[in-house]
Amino acid sequence: REKVTILQIAETVQKILGDVEIVHTEARPGDFAGQTVNSEKAERDLGWVPKVAFEEGMRRYVAWYKEQGTTEQVEL
Repeated sequence: REKVTILQIAETVQKILGDVEIVHTEARPGDFAGQTVNSEKAERDLGWVPKVAFEEGMRRYVAWYKEQGTTEQVEL
């Protein structure tokens, strides 16, 4: 299991896509407050465990997304 921060997610997207600006903003009500999130419940209840590392999963997702031919931009 990997620990991945929000910044690492953004940096991975930037690494995969290239020209992506990472913008740091003030927290909004309801934003993630730094608690640890993990997949233990998914494993326990569903028998699901991750089979690929985070970065490889992101690469696969981006490749799939591009194959869909979607041109709309996503703001996170």
